[in-house]
Amino acid sequence: MHLSDFFHLLFLHQVRYLVCGGVAINLYGIPRSTADLDIILDFEEENLQRFKACIQQLGFQNSIPVSLLELSDETKRRDLVENKNLVALSFFSTTFQMATLDVLVDFPFDFEMLWKNRTERKPLKGSPLFLVSVEDLEN
Repeated sequence: MHLSDFFHLLFLHQVRYLVCGGVAINLYGIPRSTADLDIILDFEEENLQRFKACIQQLGFQNSIPVSLLELSDETKRRDLVENKNLVALSFFSTTFQMATLDVLVDFPFDFEMLWKNRTERKPLKGSPLFLVSVEDLEN
Protein backbone atom coordinates (compact mmCIF):
# COMPACT_ATOMS: atom_id res chain seq x y z
CA MET A 1 0.00 0.00 0.00
CA HIS A 2 1.28 3.47 -0.88
CA LEU A 3 0.66 7.06 0.21
CA SER A 4 -1.44 7.63 -2.89
CA ASP A 5 -3.87 4.94 -1.65
CA PHE A 6 -4.12 6.71 1.69
CA PHE A 7 -4.84 10.13 0.16
CA HIS A 8 -7.27 8.65 -2.36
CA LEU A 9 -9.28 7.08 0.47
CA LEU A 10 -9.30 10.36 2.43
CA PHE A 11 -10.62 12.14 -0.66
CA LEU A 12 -13.32 9.52 -1.28
CA HIS A 13 -14.50 9.89 2.33
CA GLN A 14 -14.38 13.72 2.11
CA VAL A 15 -11.97 14.04 5.02
CA ARG A 16 -10.73 17.58 5.59
CA TYR A 17 -6.99 17.23 6.20
CA LEU A 18 -3.77 19.06 5.49
CA VAL A 19 -0.34 17.51 5.05
CA CYS A 20 2.38 19.33 6.98
CA GLY A 21 5.86 18.49 8.27
CA GLY A 22 8.55 16.72 6.28
CA VAL A 23 6.28 15.22 3.62
CA ALA A 24 4.80 18.64 2.83
CA ILE A 25 8.29 20.15 2.64
CA ASN A 26 9.35 17.36 0.25
CA LEU A 27 6.27 17.96 -1.90
CA TYR A 28 7.23 21.62 -2.14
CA GLY A 29 10.56 20.48 -3.61
CA ILE A 30 12.84 20.80 -0.59
CA PRO A 31 14.54 17.49 0.24
CA ARG A 32 14.11 16.47 3.85
CA SER A 33 14.39 13.02 5.36
CA THR A 34 11.25 11.90 7.16
CA ALA A 35 9.87 8.60 8.36
CA ASP A 36 6.38 9.75 9.25
CA LEU A 37 3.42 11.57 7.80
CA ASP A 38 2.20 14.59 9.76
CA ILE A 39 -1.32 15.80 9.12
CA ILE A 40 -3.68 18.35 10.58
CA LEU A 41 -7.37 17.47 10.71
CA ASP A 42 -10.54 19.45 11.04
CA PHE A 43 -11.55 18.33 14.56
CA GLU A 44 -15.26 18.42 13.76
CA GLU A 45 -16.69 15.10 15.00
CA GLU A 46 -18.07 13.90 11.66
CA ASN A 47 -14.72 14.60 9.98
CA LEU A 48 -12.92 12.61 12.69
CA GLN A 49 -15.36 9.73 12.23
CA ARG A 50 -14.70 9.68 8.47
CA PHE A 51 -10.94 9.79 9.10
CA LYS A 52 -11.19 6.98 11.65
CA ALA A 53 -13.07 4.81 9.14
CA CYS A 54 -10.30 5.40 6.57
CA ILE A 55 -7.41 4.54 8.84
CA GLN A 56 -9.20 1.46 10.19
CA GLN A 57 -9.77 0.30 6.61
CA LEU A 58 -6.01 0.68 6.02
CA GLY A 59 -5.10 -1.22 9.18
CA PHE A 60 -3.78 1.67 11.27
CA GLN A 61 -3.81 1.29 15.04
CA ASN A 62 -3.50 3.91 17.74
CA SER A 63 -0.14 3.99 19.54
CA ILE A 64 -1.62 5.20 22.85
CA PRO A 65 -4.97 4.67 24.58
CA VAL A 66 -6.54 7.99 23.51
CA SER A 67 -9.58 7.93 21.28
CA LEU A 68 -9.33 9.93 18.08
CA LEU A 69 -12.91 11.08 18.60
CA GLU A 70 -11.93 12.80 21.88
CA LEU A 71 -10.20 15.42 19.75
CA SER A 72 -13.59 16.82 18.72
CA ASP A 73 -14.05 18.13 22.27
CA GLU A 74 -11.91 21.26 22.64
CA THR A 75 -11.79 20.96 26.45
CA LYS A 76 -10.54 17.36 26.27
CA ARG A 77 -8.08 18.29 23.53
CA ARG A 78 -6.67 21.18 25.61
CA ASP A 79 -6.38 18.84 28.60
CA LEU A 80 -4.42 16.31 26.54
CA VAL A 81 -2.08 19.04 25.33
CA GLU A 82 -1.61 20.91 28.59
CA ASN A 83 -1.69 18.08 31.15
CA LYS A 84 -0.49 15.07 29.16
CA ASN A 85 1.93 16.91 26.84
CA LEU A 86 0.28 15.38 23.78
CA VAL A 87 1.57 17.02 20.63
CA ALA A 88 0.37 14.39 18.14
CA LEU A 89 -1.77 11.29 18.18
CA SER A 90 0.29 8.61 16.44
CA PHE A 91 -0.94 5.63 14.47
CA PHE A 92 1.01 2.72 13.05
CA SER A 93 0.33 0.04 10.48
CA THR A 94 2.17 -3.18 9.77
CA THR A 95 0.87 -3.18 6.20
CA PHE A 96 1.54 0.44 5.22
CA GLN A 97 4.76 1.86 3.81
CA MET A 98 5.31 4.69 6.29
CA ALA A 99 6.60 4.35 9.83
CA THR A 100 3.90 6.39 11.58
CA LEU A 101 0.95 8.62 10.86
CA ASP A 102 0.86 11.59 13.24
CA VAL A 103 -2.29 13.66 13.69
CA LEU A 104 -1.14 16.96 15.14
CA VAL A 105 -3.15 17.88 18.21
CA ASP A 106 -1.32 21.03 19.23
CA PHE A 107 -0.82 23.56 16.45
CA PRO A 108 -0.87 27.36 16.69
CA PHE A 109 -3.32 28.09 13.86
CA ASP A 110 -7.04 27.82 13.33
CA PHE A 111 -7.86 24.94 10.98
CA GLU A 112 -10.26 27.08 8.92
CA MET A 113 -7.51 29.62 8.23
CA LEU A 114 -5.09 26.86 7.22
CA TRP A 115 -7.78 25.24 5.04
CA LYS A 116 -8.52 28.56 3.32
CA ASN A 117 -4.79 29.04 2.55
CA ARG A 118 -4.15 25.40 1.53
CA THR A 119 -2.30 24.30 -1.57
CA GLU A 120 -3.85 21.62 -3.74
CA ARG A 121 -1.41 19.33 -5.53
CA LYS A 122 -1.92 17.43 -8.75
CA PRO A 123 -4.23 14.46 -8.52
CA LEU A 124 -3.02 11.17 -7.11
CA LYS A 125 -5.17 8.41 -8.56
CA GLY A 126 -7.56 11.18 -9.56
CA SER A 127 -7.67 12.61 -6.03
CA PRO A 128 -6.15 15.94 -4.99
CA LEU A 129 -3.66 16.19 -2.16
CA PHE A 130 -4.10 19.06 0.31
CA LEU A 131 -1.02 20.73 1.83
CA VAL A 132 -0.50 23.45 4.38
CA SER A 133 0.53 26.50 2.35
CA VAL A 134 4.21 27.44 2.12
CA GLU A 135 3.47 30.66 3.98
CA ASP A 136 1.82 28.81 6.88
CA LEU A 137 4.63 26.22 6.98
CA GLU A 138 7.14 29.06 7.37
CA ASN A 139 5.25 30.41 10.39
